Amino acid sequence: ALRVEVDPAVEAAATKLAAIDDQIALKRKEIAETFYTPSVVAPWLQPGRLVDVDGFGWVAVLSSSASATTVLSGEDAVRIEPSAIRRFSAVRVFAPPDPRKPDARKATAKAVAEVFKRFPDDKSLPLLDDAADLGVAESEKLETFKAQLRALEEAAPRRDEVPGAAVAAVRERLALEKLASSARARAKEARTMVLRDELRRMRRVLRRLDHVSADGVIALKGRAACELNTADELVAAQLLLGGAFQDLEPPEIASLLSCLVFAEKQQDSATSKPPPLRPRLAQARKLLLEAAKTVYDAMRDSNVDVDERDYLDSFNPDMMPLVFEWANGANFLDLTKLTDAYEGTVVRVIRRLDELLRQLASAAHAIGNFDLKATFDQASAAIKRDIVFAASLYL
Repeated sequence: ALRVEVDPAVEAAATKLAAIDDQIALKRKEIAETFYTPSVVAPWLQPGRLVDVDGFGWVAVLSSSASATTVLSGEDAVRIEPSAIRRFSAVRVFAPPDPRKPDARKATAKAVAEVFKRFPDDKSLPLLDDAADLGVAESEKLETFKAQLRALEEAAPRRDEVPGAAVAAVRERLALEKLASSARARAKEARTMVLRDELRRMRRVLRRLDHVSADGVIALKGRAACELNTADELVAAQLLLGGAFQDLEPPEIASLLSCLVFAEKQQDSATSKPPPLRPRLAQARKLLLEAAKTVYDAMRDSNVDVDERDYLDSFNPDMMPLVFEWANGANFLDLTKLTDAYEGTVVRVIRRLDELLRQLASAAHAIGNFDLKATFDQASAAIKRDIVFAASLYL
């Protein structure tokens, strides 16, 4: 936590500056949502364009299409909605033709850093004018927004007179106050959840799946599910207690469980085919879908609103071949040839998979299946290695 002793007068100025900055951000958001239509924004999302994105600050555009825009945050490629863009800079940097390559992204990040050495503060960075450049039609409403922005900027204390540490301390305090308020609201909501229909429906789901008895006593399957929170607990517990893992080798278990932790939506299952799988992996995936269908049926019968296709498609098999090879000792470079996903996505999936395997080991221990616990531990050890679990890429 940030601990800074601040003079009361400086703290008052920092509090005022932080509040005005927040108002300016909200006003820019209002301008963007009002005037930055897709037809206005699209022509200016060229690769290399610096844009101010809500939640990210100034970032460089890597690519843009009708469906998605990818920007560079640090050295990571991130997809954003164009509606999150607040301002456009007149500055463009070199953007790599293939942003999936780490070296290319690193070079672009270096170019962005060089820009901000030349333009160290927000006001010195040249911007595109809403009317003259972006083509936003001049209107009384736009002029009113601009006048309000100018008034806010003029009302703000001089930034060179307010230490950055003081502003950071104020922002941390405000963030903690917001968290405390949110926690109090969640606590109040939790006290009333017992009366909600959704809770009653989920209780019916748990009874139908034998997680709890008719009297509300937690059963063996429920004890196992209590150990899980990284993936769909109901499906994972259904697999565990249904014996789906009993005949699988550790790499096959890791491969199967990748379907539960790979969050990217797969293509429409009605028009696309799953990746080619080894026979044993294909059979394991079939067991997974059967378990998911059992859970879906219980939710449907309990009047829980869930779409069957969306629910079953959420268990994406695209990482199964990749994780199987990784668990069998393949190097990371070979993995990147098996998928179009970014390297960061692969790392996140394998790390989440390791967490799920450790939780399943705890669940197996809780139900007294020590042989299966040992198998989960072996699967975890098989994937927990090399660059994926390095503390830093620069070691």
